[in-house]
Amino acid sequence: MNYIDLQNYLNVLLHKKLIDIYYLPTIGILDNNMFVINFGEKNLEYSIHAFSFVRVFYKDTILLTSSDEFFNLNYDELSEIENDDDKFKQTLIFTRAEKLKTDLRNEYIKELLVKEHGDIIITFTNDYCLEILPDCSQQNYEYYRILKMINKEEHFIVNCNKDRIIYSFYSDHKQDERHGKRF
Repeated sequence: MNYIDLQNYLNVLLHKKLIDIYYLPTIGILDNNMFVINFGEKNLEYSIHAFSFVRVFYKDTILLTSSDEFFNLNYDELSEIENDDDKFKQTLIFTRAEKLKTDLRNEYIKELLVKEHGDIIITFTNDYCLEILPDCSQQNYEYYRILKMINKEEHFIVNCNKDRIIYSFYSDHKQDERHGKRF
């Protein structure tokens, strides 16, 4: 498996809408927090669970980054990550994700590119750009997964081993034997 296989797999997202984007604080449950980014026509068809850096921008304006979890609405740095629901709603990451849902409500994916080093770059019809950027700072770490939600039988996982991106495909019907094990 390689980035071209992932590109071909993700091409089905072209002309799909962003259904939802939200940040899920999962420390204590999983190793790290994650963004959940859902796509489809009317219903949820594909979901990306990103444990790596996520950034959304429009031209020269940064609209959202993973680092927003560390700041409140006044851009003051938080002393700790907020797990309390009411306090979490006062963070940049929550309010910016909510605004993005509104800004992208009627927009479709017009371009999607997977780079050799694992970056996913999604451009919407309003020229907002969403990037998922693995960094390989943790070895054997899952940086993101892409789940097909219709039948929930297949998914792609991107992780790193010895500073190299590893692409793995899992399916109830087929498994790429070169990488990983079935869950």
